[in-house]
Amino acid sequence: MVHVADPDAWFRKTYADVAKYGTKPDQYKGLEQMLGEFPDIHWIGAHMGGDPEHPDHLESLLERFPNLCFDTSATKWQVREVSARRQAIRDLICRHPERFLFGSDLVTRHHLAREHYVSRYWCQRTLWESDWEGPSPIADRDFDTKPQESSARPATPALCGLQLPADVLRQVYYANAERLLVTGPDSTAIK
Repeated sequence: MVHVADPDAWFRKTYADVAKYGTKPDQYKGLEQMLGEFPDIHWIGAHMGGDPEHPDHLESLLERFPNLCFDTSATKWQVREVSARRQAIRDLICRHPERFLFGSDLVTRHHLAREHYVSRYWCQRTLWESDWEGPSPIADRDFDTKPQESSARPATPALCGLQLPADVLRQVYYANAERLLVTGPDSTAIK
């Protein structure tokens, strides 16, 4: 598994100094080199390959590198950016259902309330399984609608479900992981 890049919002703010951090596309040069040099290794790009903002880029990576898959982790980021590109991401996953894996990226911490975890799993399931539309229950400081006062609660983006077909969900939720991590990437014995 590899983590490449961060949200576009971070490249507009946190990593705005291009001389110091480079651009977001710069972050993919090393990955693409490694994918090409090691075509027999199966790679999983965390957080929708670090680029849910650009489904065309993800499609290009999948087409050029058959050894690459993406996971759905980083719930807040995925809700914000996948929902904003609902049809493009749905089409991408449906064209390549064998290349996506469920991921949550939830780290257990003693001080976090049960609702923290429940909200993330609810968002993940709602995003992939339904056509529900409404506000995300997760506060998101990276979501910009307008400048906010520092004391104001961060805005929440819309959550727009993709309603993936059942056969695609089966692959994303467990069959792809089973194939890649348990039975081996070249196995066709997926139930």
